[in-house]
Amino acid sequence: MRHGVLYCNDGDWVEHCTALIERPNGQLALIDWQGRVIEEEPVMVPHGAGVLAGA
Repeated sequence: MRHGVLYCNDGDWVEHCTALIERPNGQLALIDWQGRVIEEEPVMVPHGAGVLAGA
């Protein structure tokens, strides 16, 4: 992410039959024409989430 903008290569349906999808939880994944996941975006933890006070 740069300056609040996330750039993603959206796949190549014509040559490789791949597409970028967004899951209901906001996670992105690259899939092939059969729906197989080729690559998934790592789960991002918001800044400060899960940090214990005094840890």
